[in-house]
This record gives sequence, structure tokens and C-alpha cells, in this order.
Amino acid sequence: MKKRVLTGAIIVLVVALAFVSKIWTNYVFDLLIGALGVVACVEMARVFERMKKYTNITVAALFAPMVYLAITLALYFELDKLWYILIIFGVVIVLALVTYIIALLFKKNTLNEMEHYKYEGKFSKYCFEKMLNTFVVMIYPGVLFAVLFILNNLATIASVASDSILAKGLLDWFVLVSVFAISMITDTFAMFTGMLIKGPKLCPRISPKKTISGAIGGLVGGIFISIIVYLIFMTQTGFVNMFEYLNLNVWYIVFIGFMGSVFDQFGDILASIVKRRARVKDYGTLLPGHGGIMDRVDGLIANSLFMFIFVLFII
Repeated sequence: MKKRVLTGAIIVLVVALAFVSKIWTNYVFDLLIGALGVVACVEMARVFERMKKYTNITVAALFAPMVYLAITLALYFELDKLWYILIIFGVVIVLALVTYIIALLFKKNTLNEMEHYKYEGKFSKYCFEKMLNTFVVMIYPGVLFAVLFILNNLATIASVASDSILAKGLLDWFVLVSVFAISMITDTFAMFTGMLIKGPKLCPRISPKKTISGAIGGLVGGIFISIIVYLIFMTQTGFVNMFEYLNLNVWYIVFIGFMGSVFDQFGDILASIVKRRARVKDYGTLLPGHGGIMDRVDGLIANSLFMFIFVLFII
């Protein structure tokens, strides 16, 4: 427990420092997201191999820096916002094809892999499956980290669209603080509510410790913290003007808290399904007492996907 608490405190400190750095630059937060994305993709690729779904781990690890570079160039050349979606999936497709080509060209290495993994299928089938599995890893969790990267740079994207209010960077702060706060409080409320009330299990075959009462507690926590974050930001004139400009009233904030919590819990369950199928307890051992990076960000990155959809289609 001491190890878990200490690691948790270090995680909070690192995230807090990354937020503070946003006062001067977005690059530190970008690099943090990129580093987490690399590690998470490697962890997922290794879990896939436990399920005998073989990937190109190197290519999967390259996804985050490639997206980082591509989106940075898009920001520099002031491309329209829809380009960022095309860029993300374009990088996925290109790297998946690279995986396939490498497997075909370096046939000797590929055959050695097949022998090492005791793969009994055809060579062409193995190459195709390796490409497909690498593609899936880049989608989950890779693309979700790319979405978080975009959320961190909303001000730059808004400046391209000549939106002076959003270009001030206030929306970045509100969106990112909301994502991190909702995920953290959802997980905390779900855990303590489940421990206190207990009751029927939510999904016993996937995650035996999760209860329906815990899930409801998580939803309450998500809504509660979203309102608290909103009220804190409302103390600053710049944010008040932004909320009025975007017509973001308290009902939208409740919606953000509710859906953010739903996505967070779904992300946690999805990650648990993968671990269950691979028969592993954790995605890694990088964070003592917590497991791997994916064990800590599974709900967060799913929540960021909801926030991205909210910003894109509602705001």
C-alpha cells in the first residue's frame, strides 16, 4: 500500500508540473503525452503477444512520435481542423503498411519469428495478421493519445480558424483539467462507493471487484467534480467570457461530467477485457503498486475521446 501511495503521489506531481508548464509552453505536456503513448503502445503490443497476436512492437512504438511530428507540421502550416483527423488515421495506415512490407521483405527474420512463436499458418497469413494486429494497437491505445495531443493544442488550431477567444488557450485548460479531474474522481468515487455499499457485481467475469454501486458512485463523482471545475474557472473573467461565447451552461457541464465518467469506466472495462483474454494482471511493471501505464490511463484516454467528440461536434 505504501508503494502504491508513493507512486500515486509521484504521478500527481508529474501531471501537476506538466499543467504548470502550460503557462509558458505546450511542449512539455505534448512530450509527456507522447512518452506515455509510446510506453502504452509497447505494453499493449506485448499483451497482444501473450494472446498469440503478434505485432511489430517497434512500429507500434513509433506511432506516437510520428503523429507528434505530423500534427506539429500541420500546426505550423496552419491546416484546417479536419486535417488532424486525416493525419492521425493516415499515419496508422502508413505504419501498418510498413509493418506488412517489412515482414515480406525480411522473409528470413519473419520465418524465424514464426518458428519462435510456433506459428503453423502460411507465411503470407502471418504477415497479414502481424500488420492487422499492429494496426489495432496503434488504434487502441495509440489514437486515443493522439486525441489527447490535439486537445492540448486547441488554441493553436483555433488561431488557424481565426477564433480569437479560443485562441487564448483557455479552452485547452478547461478541457484538459476536466478530463483529468473527471477520470481521477470517477475512479476514486467508484472504488470507495463499491467498498462501502458493495452489492451486485457490474461485470464479474471481466473485473470481479467492480460493483454496480461503484459504477453509480463513479458517475456521481464525475458530475460533482465537473461542476466544481466549472465553478472554479467561473471565478476568472476570461473563462466566464469563453463559457458565454460557447454557450456552455451548467447543463452542458453536467453532461460532460456524466459522459466523461461513462467513457472513463468503459475504458477501464475495455482494458480489463484485454487483460482477461491475455491472462495477465497488469499491463506492465513500470509504476510500482499500479502496474503499467495502461493500467493508469485506460479510463483517461477513453474520456479524452469523449471530450474530443464534444469539442468537435458540440463546441
